[in-house]
Amino acid sequence: MHDGVKGVYLYPAYMIFTCSIVIASILVFAHFNDVVAQESSYIVTESVQVNPNSNATAKALCENGDGLVSAGYSISGFTSVQSASDTMLYVNQPIREKNTTAIFEGWETGLLNNGNVTVTITAQGLCLDLTPG
Repeated sequence: MHDGVKGVYLYPAYMIFTCSIVIASILVFAHFNDVVAQESSYIVTESVQVNPNSNATAKALCENGDGLVSAGYSISGFTSVQSASDTMLYVNQPIREKNTTAIFEGWETGLLNNGNVTVTITAQGLCLDLTPG
């Protein structure tokens, strides 16, 4: 920014996509602690309905031991501009869940719906297939 004005620079979508592709390419051919990145990736999604005056969270999890490369969310079901302005994200972040036998990476997105229509929140993740080498 010029003249001492502070601001936020928003990167164009093609730059973010290009960075994701570069990172995925590096991971596809990398070896980490006897774990070999295979040449396959896959998409995971989870959709959850959010009723009026409530909240809900969607989690998209990769398979056990696989890595999350990129992720995001979408919201659908708006009937007007007003219904869109009646919602608010309260969480939008990567997650790592662990139980006694597995570790899962993924994406979590939560939506608060103060409107009068039911909407759907969808968490989406691009996962990289990692197999013990």
